[in-house]
Formats: sequence, structure tokens, C-alpha cells
Amino acid sequence: MYDAGNDLLAFQHDLGINPAPILDVAIAAQLLKKPGGLSALSPTGHSRSAKDRFQKANWMRRPLPADLLEYAVSDVLSLPEIADTLLAELAEKKLMMQFLRKNWERQTAVRAWNPLANYTRIPGYHTLRGEKKHFARVLWFAREYYAKKLDLSPEMVASKQLLRRIVDERPPDAAGIVRLLNEGRKRQPVDLAELSASLKDAERDAPAVD
Repeated sequence: MYDAGNDLLAFQHDLGINPAPILDVAIAAQLLKKPGGLSALSPTGHSRSAKDRFQKANWMRRPLPADLLEYAVSDVLSLPEIADTLLAELAEKKLMMQFLRKNWERQTAVRAWNPLANYTRIPGYHTLRGEKKHFARVLWFAREYYAKKLDLSPEMVASKQLLRRIVDERPPDAAGIVRLLNEGRKRQPVDLAELSASLKDAERDAPAVD
């Protein structure tokens, strides 16, 4: 697997299982200071723009379109070869025991499913201060509420990068937020009334402090 934390959480939350043993290639890459994520390690890796497009696609559609299936498969086909290469390098640099310890910690970590708590994943969240930081939390909650109402993936409502842009530009009202959310959007535009209701609920529920 590559960066298995979210995948293991999904297995646990949706299926009630904890796959084991695992080999998390991302831990090996981090110990070896390999930059760029899985795409950089894979000989057939997707460009950043292609990866963004696929990650923002509607993965709830059934049947899944062929291009999404091909992306999902291509994203993991090279993992065994990458793992062999990185494990050999770990052994050469005497980092294998450190890898095995970190890999075991990831496999056995206690996980809790709470997507509302993930607002810290907004880029640069920890550098925000005061009202901006609170606004970022409100936006995250509103995105989650809106996505749940319309049975959408939150990433289809707004990427984390777009949330940060909205925080920085700080539109004066819900209409301004919707304008930014719908900028360049070709399908499923964000509805002003629904988002306004989600923002109202988020203002009530988002924590005032971390």
C-alpha cells in the first residue's frame, strides 16, 4: 500500500476489518527522503493535473467509467516493483529496522472516523490566526454538511486548495463563496440555498478553538 492510513480507516469504518500484515511503501519513501509521492516513484505516474482531475471526479457513479477504473488500477500496479527497490535501498542504508517499526505502528494504530475533525488538512491551516482560522473550520464543516445532503464526495464540492483560496479571499457572504466554488465548474454547480443552510449549521457547530 502507499500512505495506508486513510485506506485502513476506510476498511475499518466501512467493512469492520483491519487488513494485516501491510507494507506501506510511503514510510520507506519518507525514510529515504524520496520527494513527490507515488507519482514520482512510479514509471507510469500521472501528472499533477491529471491526478487532481481524477481525485475530484465522482467516484460514486455506477458503473465507474473506464477512465476511472484505469486510473485506479494504474495507481497500484507498480507498487510491488517500487517496494522491492525501496526495501533494497533501506537494507543498504541500514534503515530496515526503523522501517519495520514505523510500518508496524501504522498497521496497529487506533483510528477514529471523524471527517469533521480533518479541517487541519486545509493547506497552511496551522499558519492561520484568529478569525481566518475559525472561518477555515466553518468552511470545512459546511463542505462536509453540503456533501452529505447531496450524497457527494466532499472533494467534488471543493478541494482543500480551493477552501484555502476562499479563506484568503474571504467573500463577504454566501453568494460570494458560491461564486468561487462554481468558478470553472461545468457540472453540478453548488446551490446557494443549500450552501447557505450548510454554512449556518457550520457556524453553530464548528469549534471556536482547536
